[in-house]
Amino acid sequence: MPKPTAKKPPPRRRIQGVWPQTDCGRYPTKAIVGDRVPIWATIFRDGHEVLGAALKYRPKGSRKWRQAPMHEFGNDRWMGHVDIDACGRWEYTIESWVDRLASWRWEIRRKVEGGQSDLTSELAEGALLYGVESLSVKEALADELGDRH
Repeated sequence: MPKPTAKKPPPRRRIQGVWPQTDCGRYPTKAIVGDRVPIWATIFRDGHEVLGAALKYRPKGSRKWRQAPMHEFGNDRWMGHVDIDACGRWEYTIESWVDRLASWRWEIRRKVEGGQSDLTSELAEGALLYGVESLSVKEALADELGDRH
């Protein structure tokens, strides 16, 4: 068997199956000014961390990207919207990241629901993530802040 030739390992996060595309991106997808165009993608990662994703879009030639959140709809499918407000060609890209705070809250929530009572080390980890002296379970589960790591 031949030895792998890649100089670096494959990325741990994947963005695949982006829609809409016409003929694998060969032709532009069409929309009308005022349309809200849904953009779908399959986004996943190895491991148990919680992901976040955003859709960045702009008129072609513009330097500034606009951004819209993407939401997971199950089975690793994510969706966001592009609001078309001018004629011309537009471009978009999708970003994903590991949300460390959401991953930590998911771990705490699972342990609380499982009946685990000693969460000292998990709460200490959360205090480091939040940059505070200490956290309670109630404070940990009440927060909904995200993190782009």
